[in-house]
Amino acid sequence: MTIVEAILKILRDHNKPMTASEIHELIVAEGLFTFAAQDPVSIVRTRLREHCVDIDLKKSSSKRFFLTDGKQGKNVKFSLCKDSEIAVER
Repeated sequence: MTIVEAILKILRDHNKPMTASEIHELIVAEGLFTFAAQDPVSIVRTRLREHCVDIDLKKSSSKRFFLTDGKQGKNVKFSLCKDSEIAVER
């Protein structure tokens, strides 16, 4: 399972907006992915942002699964796009 697949599973299963930190905690608790990075929450946040409809980065993926609550910083909450089974292509 990739990090993005683990994030998708957490957001689908819990059906509520969450911060990168909350998502990371649940990925670890449910044993969905083993992180080797020194700052795994940063890795989760980066993957969320790369696949987010309302964030455009140079490294953004063409497949967008997530939305933000419009806030910025570490407390931004992410949720699934309405139809995350089919990624929003950009």
